[in-house]
Amino acid sequence: MKTKNIVTVLLVAVILTSCAPAAKVVPTETAVSTSTFTPAPPTITPTFVPENIADAKDLSVWVSDFVHAYDNKVTVNGIEMDATHLTDEIRKTGDKFIQVKKVKGIEFSFLVVNNVPLAIRSNNENWREILIKDLTEKFPTEFSIGISYDGREKDLAEKGEFSIVVAGPFIFTEKENPIGLDLLSELETLTKNNNLVYYGPHLYYHWLFSKDQNPKLAYLNSADKVTIENWMILRAKDLFTLAPNIKIINVSNEPIYEDSGAIGWENSPMYKAFGKDWLKKAWQIAYQESNNANIHDIVFVFNDYNNEWENLKSQYYRNFGKEFKQELELQNINLTTPFAIGMQFHVRTGAQDKISWWGPHIDQIKYETLLQHFESFKGIAPIYITEFSVKGENDVDVPVDQQIEVVNTVVQAALDSNNVRAFIFWEPLNHPFLFDPSTGKRLMPYYALVKTLYEYVP
Repeated sequence: MKTKNIVTVLLVAVILTSCAPAAKVVPTETAVSTSTFTPAPPTITPTFVPENIADAKDLSVWVSDFVHAYDNKVTVNGIEMDATHLTDEIRKTGDKFIQVKKVKGIEFSFLVVNNVPLAIRSNNENWREILIKDLTEKFPTEFSIGISYDGREKDLAEKGEFSIVVAGPFIFTEKENPIGLDLLSELETLTKNNNLVYYGPHLYYHWLFSKDQNPKLAYLNSADKVTIENWMILRAKDLFTLAPNIKIINVSNEPIYEDSGAIGWENSPMYKAFGKDWLKKAWQIAYQESNNANIHDIVFVFNDYNNEWENLKSQYYRNFGKEFKQELELQNINLTTPFAIGMQFHVRTGAQDKISWWGPHIDQIKYETLLQHFESFKGIAPIYITEFSVKGENDVDVPVDQQIEVVNTVVQAALDSNNVRAFIFWEPLNHPFLFDPSTGKRLMPYYALVKTLYEYVP
């Protein structure tokens, strides 16, 4: 390009630039932060790692208690061991002593020695001592084990060993002569705080009117029907008001007996007022007053002795149960469990002709016989074994092998029948075949029982 032309182009460019409008200047604002936000770090929940049995801090205690019950020596896999030896063996070869069962979708591990469970662990807890309650809760059917309570069994109840606690002594709610109201209150608190089933005291019982037991009620023995019925209503109302946590109660206790091939009735104001229909009257009053107290799903038990095997008395209860159940259905009272039949089971040993009070002789405790008897009440009413004890003639202690055989036979028949809902040890500290009353340590029959229960865990 010629020089002259270059100069011309440059002059034009300068002129155009000078004529263009100036660019608008936009001021820039600077934001000033008043606070600084720092997001919190995410919460990390550590994954629970189940404890190894070798690290269980109470392992030596569980083993020591177990071995102590067997005279401080047990034979495991052909080797005799004391507590120290067995504890060391479990720490070294723990997997050999662990069994795993899956119950209702939850996996449980059990520490088992000679087929006896000593400890339990789920996937979200560490190892802990096994309890009878642990095993019964894992059955596919409803079955609970409990104890009677007179105040001395508080430690056993609070430990959670059992599912049911029964008010053992007589309870008189009459304002003129109250007896045992502190026990009612104590059991109300105890059962609530420890998630236990409260089995209340006998509602109606002929001994309540004995001059020896409660002379101020003796007037009812000669009272008229209206007075007796009003007293029955008041007693039920008082009990359900004072102990609203009651879930099971004997509406009648020991009302009939078997004598000379016939059924007889105990001497009581209730029988004098209503005849044999007083059992129905007792149920109706208890049902009404429990509803008035807003207590529902309570189990009403017709409880008696000497009905643990086939005889006139057990036949009477079976026929009565059929009839009464039909009557309730006609009244449109369709409860899941309108009532249960209570069987006491005060088992006695020694010569049969020398036994001074009613109860099955040890020779009558046969698995097949009991199973058939329990099953004969199916479709009529479930059975509650309410006062189980084993005592020898003149109340001497029963040999351990007999204790184990009797308890396990009854429990096995009860479970196999699928019709027994509860098994209550009566006066457990007076009949110490599960625990040593002086030390509280478990005895050999205890471990035999948990072994039997463990076999039923699916």
